[in-house]
Amino acid sequence: MKPKTTARWIWMAASIAAALICTGCQQQPLEPEKVPSSSAAISSSSLPSDSSSSGEDSSVVSSSEDTASSSTPSSSVSSGSGEDLLIDPPAGTTEQQQSWWKSFLDSAPADSPGCDIFLYDNRRRISVSCNGDLFAREKGHNTLDLLRDSAEEFSETALGEKLDFPSFFEIVQGNGNKYTGELYEYGISLKVAEPGEEAGEPVFLSIDLQDYGTLLTRMEQQLSDFSHQNAYSSWLTLMRQSKCRSISGDLSSGMQLVLDEQSGERYNIFWYVQHTIAVLPESVRSVSPDTELENAKTIWIDFINDVQYRIQTDGESLLVASSDMTFALLYTLDTENYTLENIFDADGWNYNENPITG
Repeated sequence: MKPKTTARWIWMAASIAAALICTGCQQQPLEPEKVPSSSAAISSSSLPSDSSSSGEDSSVVSSSEDTASSSTPSSSVSSGSGEDLLIDPPAGTTEQQQSWWKSFLDSAPADSPGCDIFLYDNRRRISVSCNGDLFAREKGHNTLDLLRDSAEEFSETALGEKLDFPSFFEIVQGNGNKYTGELYEYGISLKVAEPGEEAGEPVFLSIDLQDYGTLLTRMEQQLSDFSHQNAYSSWLTLMRQSKCRSISGDLSSGMQLVLDEQSGERYNIFWYVQHTIAVLPESVRSVSPDTELENAKTIWIDFINDVQYRIQTDGESLLVASSDMTFALLYTLDTENYTLENIFDADGWNYNENPITG
């Protein structure tokens, strides 16, 4: 067992005492935040089932007038909550099964060719692309040591409440493995999904308070400063190429062009380009799932579980609808940071048949 700080032991003792006092009391479920009917906010209990294995997204999407609040833990509170909350592996669990998360945290994920790292804000339904040093103790290094050095497997209740801002991160390695980390007050839940598969059960990891505070501060800055980066629709960056069956769009002749894995480089590049379309970070609104933009171009993305995305733009707005969701997302495009030339034009989908070079 790793040594604990004095502050951590004090917090543990207080937690255990409080638990003894409340023995027999039934905790009442939290009442969902109420959203004014006049706002453009969204309250959702799930993500589109095709796009991600990151689990529930139970946060509220605020209107453009709302400001997401910081949830960095107070320095007077220690992570973890007592020896009895440490997790012992189930009987029959192999060392390899028990320590998959340790192997991941020991890795340098961005060294994997084709690795994508995205950070998410549930309230605004946006994501940003991150560098590999987000999780490193020293900037410029590609490690996960802010998580790795003190991670211990605890019960979920020891981690406190889930955070809305920042909400979670995803690391998709070049081999297709997708690691999703949901953020809590005092640590993270971490799970992995192999290519084309749903995620396995999460592990809940308590993290040293100082290191975790450093990480959350960096993440908040990433999700607040758009002077040097783009904001993307979270539903689009959640999509996994390994779960995509095909992408289709209309040609000017009225025929439909379909791309799939057999389409080669054109399919791969188009996949990358279309799921990072820049939007204004405060612009999301919920609309009916059958909403259609007038004079718009449309892309359909079909997934292996028979869910379909419909993505539209009229040059000013971006609509993202999923066949298994009861609402769609409507954004204002950030046209200063991104040009939509050829992305929604099926006649132009051969513009990058040759690999991108310097």
